[in-house]
Amino acid sequence: MKKIVCLMLSLFCIFNSAMPIEAIERNERVSIDALQPNQISLNDPSIEGFVVRLYRFALGRNADTKGFTEWTTSLRMKRKSASEVAKSFFLSNEFTQKKIDNIEFVNLLYKTLMNRTGDVSGKVFWVKQLQIGESRAYVINQFTKSNEFQNLCAKYGIEAGKAEIVSSIGNTQIRYFVDRLYNICLNRNADLAGLNHWTSRLAQGIHTGALTVRSFFLSQEFISRNLSNHDFLKIAYQAILNRSGDASGLAYWNKMLEDGYTRDYVVAGFVKSNEFTKLCAAYGITRGSYVPDLQLVRKDDRKICVYGNGKQLTGFQRIDGKKYYFDPANGGKYHLGWLILPGSGRFYFTEDGSAKIEGQMELFGSVGRFDAEGRFNEYEE
Repeated sequence: MKKIVCLMLSLFCIFNSAMPIEAIERNERVSIDALQPNQISLNDPSIEGFVVRLYRFALGRNADTKGFTEWTTSLRMKRKSASEVAKSFFLSNEFTQKKIDNIEFVNLLYKTLMNRTGDVSGKVFWVKQLQIGESRAYVINQFTKSNEFQNLCAKYGIEAGKAEIVSSIGNTQIRYFVDRLYNICLNRNADLAGLNHWTSRLAQGIHTGALTVRSFFLSQEFISRNLSNHDFLKIAYQAILNRSGDASGLAYWNKMLEDGYTRDYVVAGFVKSNEFTKLCAAYGITRGSYVPDLQLVRKDDRKICVYGNGKQLTGFQRIDGKKYYFDPANGGKYHLGWLILPGSGRFYFTEDGSAKIEGQMELFGSVGRFDAEGRFNEYEE
C-alpha cells in the first residue's frame, strides 16, 4: 500500500513539474476571475485589487460586475494605464454627483492614490490650489506622478503610466495675492468669478496692488462687516503690511480716525509703505498708490477740509455730494449759518455744515428760494 501511495505522489510531482508556466498562471487567473468583485480584497496584489480599491475609496461602494470587468480588461490589455483609470474614476459623473468639497477631495486622493493620510502642509497646498481655480484633473495628475503612486502600482503589478494635464490657471502668484485679500478683508475664500476678475486686472496692469486693496476696503461687503476702528486697523496691518500692528502705530492711526480722517485715507497711507512695496514685489505685481477723496477732519470744535494728501483746503468744497464753505479767515473751519459773500451771493449752512440746497426760506424779512448751488435768491415782487 505504501508503495502505491509513493508512486502516485511521484507521478503527481512529475506532472506538475512538466506543466508549463503559462498554464499555471492561467489556472491562477481563472481562480481570481471566478470570484465576484465584492469577494476580492483591495489589498490583493493584482489588477483586480487595484480596481476594487478605486471603487471602494473613490466611489464608496462595491464594484458592479460590468464596470469591474471593463476596467480590469482595459488595464490587462494595456488599453489604459493606472493613472488614466484613476482619473476616470475621480472625474466620473458618479463621483461628481457626490458633491464633495475640496478638503474631502484631497483627503481621498491621498488615501486612494498614495495609500496614506495627507500631511498638513501638503493638504493645505492642494486645497489652496483648488480654491484659486486649479482643476481637479490637474491635481489628480500631480498625485499620479508621485513616487508613492508609482510604488502603489508596482504592488498591484501594473504600470502607473501618465495622464498629462496642463494647469488650468495662470498668474498663480497674483491669484494668491487676491485670495489673501478675500481671506483677510472679507473673511472668506474667494469666489472663482471674483478671483478671475481681480487676477486678470492685475495681470493686465489695469489695476495696481494699491487700487485693488482700496477696492476691497471700500467694497460694500467689507463695509457691511461694521468693524470698529480697532478691528479695521488690525485687518489693514495684516492685509497691507503683512504683520500685526504695533502699539504705537495702532494708537496713532486710531487717533487719526477719531479726528475724522477716513479709512480710505488710512489705507492710502499704508499702501505707500516699504512693507507693502515688498509684499507686491513678492507676488509679482505693481504697487502703485492713490490719493483719497476730500474729507472732513475735526479741528478743535469745528471741522476742516483735507485733501487726500493731507493738504488743507479752504473756500467752497464738495464732499460726498454736499457743499461746504471753509473759511480761510477762521483757520479753514467750516462755516455755519448765514454767509454773505460779495459777488457770490448769500448762502445758508445747516447744522452739519453743508449748504442748504433748494427750498424756500425767509431772510431778513425777505422770502426767497435756494438754487441748486445753495445760493439764496429773493422772489421778485
